[in-house]
Amino acid sequence: MILPALRERGVRRATLTGAAIALATTPFLPAGLPELLALAGMALNPINAEAI
Repeated sequence: MILPALRERGVRRATLTGAAIALATTPFLPAGLPELLALAGMALNPINAEAI
C-alpha cells in the first residue's frame, strides 16, 4: 500500500530523511523519541501538495 507512493521523488526523499534521523538517534534517545524525530523528515523535505 505504501510502496506505490515511494515512486514520487519528494515522498521518497522525506521518507529516507526520516529513516536516517530515526536510525541515527536510536542509540542515544529513549524509546519513542526517534520515531517522533523522524517526522522532522517531513518538515525538512516538504512534499508538493499538488503531487498527492
